[in-house]
Amino acid sequence: MRLRSILLSAVAIGLPPIALAQELPPGPSTRTSMLMQDESFRYVVGDKLKITFFERVPGAGPSDDKPLTGMVERPELSSEYVVQQSGDIFLPLIGAVRVAGMTPQRLQEALSKVLESQTSGSARVSIVLVEREPIYVTGRVGKPGPLKHIPGMTVMHAMAMTAVPDAGSSDYWRQLDVTRERERAAKALERLKKVIARVDVLKSERNSNSVINPSNELIDVAGGTAQAVELIKAEQIYRAVERTQKTQKLTSVEVFTTTAKTELQVIREKFSQAEEGLKEKIRRLNEANGFKQRGGITPMAYDVIMSDYLESRQKYQDVRTALVQAERRIVELDQQRLGMTVDAMFEREREIKDAEKVIQEEQVTRTTVAAMLMNLPSVAFEKKSDNLKKVVIRRGDGGGTQRIAANDDTELEPGDVLLVVPAGDPGVVQALHN
Repeated sequence: MRLRSILLSAVAIGLPPIALAQELPPGPSTRTSMLMQDESFRYVVGDKLKITFFERVPGAGPSDDKPLTGMVERPELSSEYVVQQSGDIFLPLIGAVRVAGMTPQRLQEALSKVLESQTSGSARVSIVLVEREPIYVTGRVGKPGPLKHIPGMTVMHAMAMTAVPDAGSSDYWRQLDVTRERERAAKALERLKKVIARVDVLKSERNSNSVINPSNELIDVAGGTAQAVELIKAEQIYRAVERTQKTQKLTSVEVFTTTAKTELQVIREKFSQAEEGLKEKIRRLNEANGFKQRGGITPMAYDVIMSDYLESRQKYQDVRTALVQAERRIVELDQQRLGMTVDAMFEREREIKDAEKVIQEEQVTRTTVAAMLMNLPSVAFEKKSDNLKKVVIRRGDGGGTQRIAANDDTELEPGDVLLVVPAGDPGVVQALHN
């Protein structure tokens, strides 16, 4: 930590920072060193400088390996100073020293000579530019007020930082609002036309009307009977496609039902045949049992009759099971067909209800948008010449002020006052010459 402090002091008094300076991050001293090499830079009124004075103790001369030997700070002189309107700073015990218009190198040399003239040893001075007087922006800008000066700052930078509105920008945004609301109203009207037309078609279908007459509400929003009829026709085409899809599903169910009924008829005939065959086998089995009791039938013949009976009974049971399944299938198909018909009716009523709700919402939207449009007057997109901006710079030069007509690329200096006015304002001429 002590080594770092010593090295920073070395940089402050202008001694070579040696290799270790490469390890230190750029700071105020580094920026000051850059200013030392910039011959075009000049201090101006309002600059705040941090000046640190160092004096070598008499008899403690520097050596090649210890250049800081004998250097001590003069805290009674070291401080922050602001360049006054006269262009001077005032040092304690010394007095006024001219600063405005001087380069960093010349000021450092001048202050070193002043200190050496008041002491018996050699002196070094460190100068750090803390801040500069801000730029002041006023007039037709979004956020007038002071701006921190940045080296190389131009009028365009200041205009951007104060959010200067472009020519006619308020009219532009107002027109955007009007256009957006008009588009919203137009879309609401188109949706309203289609929904009302659909409700008319659905209600006519529910009432089994062969001819659909447009409602007064549809005629009103469509702008006439002819336009309403066209909307009805378009909706009828769409509705016909929906009905076709549902009809195809219903037809498929009816085809399956017809096929199932045909199969049921065949199974019933087989069931009748199986039932008659079983009765015949039972009759023969009863006769065989009587012969068996009297000893009039051989065991082999009895076994054949019993086997025929068992086979006939199994066939009867199989056919009876198939008959029950076929009858159940037909019942299910009938219920499915009836359900599809009822579902179509409920779906139509639900669509009507939902559509009427949408109609109410769109009507509210139209009313709201109409009210907003009444409060947003239409503004034409015209870029008038008197909406263009002109910038006048008022700049102090130490002995007074001067007024400069600036453009976007004009470079600003600390303390400049920017007046932004319309180009057509007669006050511009007055501002330039007053």
